[in-house]
Amino acid sequence: MTDGRLFPQARRPGLLAVAFVMVFLAIALPAQSDPALTPQEQTIADTIVSDVLGGRTEGVRVVLTPALPADTRVEFLWSGGELSAPQGTRWLGIADDTPWILGYHPVWQVFVDDALSIIEVRRESFFPRVYVNGQRQRYTTLIQYVAKPGIPPADRQLVPQPEAGFAGAFSYQNHYAVLIEGDTPGGPSYYGEFWTDNVRLYRILLEYGWQDDHIHVLYGEGSDETTWPCDYYRETMVDFPAYKQDVRNIFTWMKDGNAVLGIDQVTSQDFIFLFTFDHGSSSGACNASLCLMDGCMADTEFASYFNAIAYQHRAVDMQQCNSGGFIDNLQNATTVISTAANCTESAWEANETDPCGAYSTYYGEWNYWWMSAMEGHKPWPGEGPVTADTNGNGTVSFLEAHNYALANDSANEHPMWSDPGGLGDQLGLATTCGNGICDPSETTCSCPGDCGGHPSSEVMGSTCTDGLDNDCDAKADCADSDCAKDPACCKASGSSCTTNADCCSRKCVGKAGRKTCR
Repeated sequence: MTDGRLFPQARRPGLLAVAFVMVFLAIALPAQSDPALTPQEQTIADTIVSDVLGGRTEGVRVVLTPALPADTRVEFLWSGGELSAPQGTRWLGIADDTPWILGYHPVWQVFVDDALSIIEVRRESFFPRVYVNGQRQRYTTLIQYVAKPGIPPADRQLVPQPEAGFAGAFSYQNHYAVLIEGDTPGGPSYYGEFWTDNVRLYRILLEYGWQDDHIHVLYGEGSDETTWPCDYYRETMVDFPAYKQDVRNIFTWMKDGNAVLGIDQVTSQDFIFLFTFDHGSSSGACNASLCLMDGCMADTEFASYFNAIAYQHRAVDMQQCNSGGFIDNLQNATTVISTAANCTESAWEANETDPCGAYSTYYGEWNYWWMSAMEGHKPWPGEGPVTADTNGNGTVSFLEAHNYALANDSANEHPMWSDPGGLGDQLGLATTCGNGICDPSETTCSCPGDCGGHPSSEVMGSTCTDGLDNDCDAKADCADSDCAKDPACCKASGSSCTTNADCCSRKCVGKAGRKTCR
């Protein structure tokens, strides 16, 4: 099942295998004020605060498009179709007075003219994607919203863990993963987690030894965020867009195989992991939907394609609002499922952020802790380790990751767990980890139980030129700050330089164009 829009980018070189599909659905993260607002942007911000928000600046998020040309085609699109803007619209502002709510929720759409006056205000449940001549425009954040730790529901309970759990006890021919993100960020500070959480998960799978060409990434319009403001989260990983037809296609190709696109047929000897992230919705009676670039796909249709794929075992992790509504459509004795929320509620943004240049990096609350459990540390390089391996067998199972995230998730949401077959503590991301043998696909980072521990830092003069991430902080050799003063990573005294960081001595002096290391 193909269409002309879906011929993919060049495939990435391969690594390892098992079927794993993880679902990211919509969550709304806090906004970070973008640097240096222009006088026009500041005037518009002040007008929105006074005329739309009644003077309120705390607990709100306000974002604004770039100035929109009057003589060029401008489109305002969302998953439900195209938005018609009033004549004379020069800017579109979005004022969110309940930004802690994830997924679709009421916001103010504010249409502004050339004179910086408000033409029209609409109360709608979405912010549109804006295109000028077919190019997506990013929103600038005018007023920052900073999430704070919430109060978790008192009725949460950890899932009991068997004493004899052993992740990696099963043998698979291949491991396969599908990551689905049905939208793109409005800007680095506005739903930035739509990109960064997917990048983090993709890298975690590689660390565990998953084969790169067995990880299928569906994201937004099908392009990588190659100019992402935070260079740590620049990555080449996207295979296909995330429209409804793309979801149907990838599941059909995994079921039948597609030799032209290099997609293997998944068999009953394989493991699948599924992850989705975008807006989710529910029509009542726990009938949930996953929202994509061109509309929302009902849980029944989604399951009809996904359930048609053969597999030995599979695991599903969903961050979207109302994600618990997918459980009844996907659960069985060979599937384990974690969701960030039940079928009637929103998922939440993380109150944890990391600085990167002029911006902050945002995450989904459930994603933040679930991925930290699987990775063994928090997302930013150098942050402290986390311990989710409660039975001490050297690897983290899906049940251990779920319980760790459940215990640390500070949002007012009810994460759900489904495991009819009682396999949750026997399944994990590890490919062969846990069998007591350091296999070729494993490293001290991905499987310390089999391969031994790793050093706490790179060692200058020893490990800064070996091409490896020896201390498991996602940075190798000169990219790791531990190697900053290694002779292989900096310039000796007398060498030409531009900044202090170029020099081993951290002293770059002299006139412009003639500076040297001292």
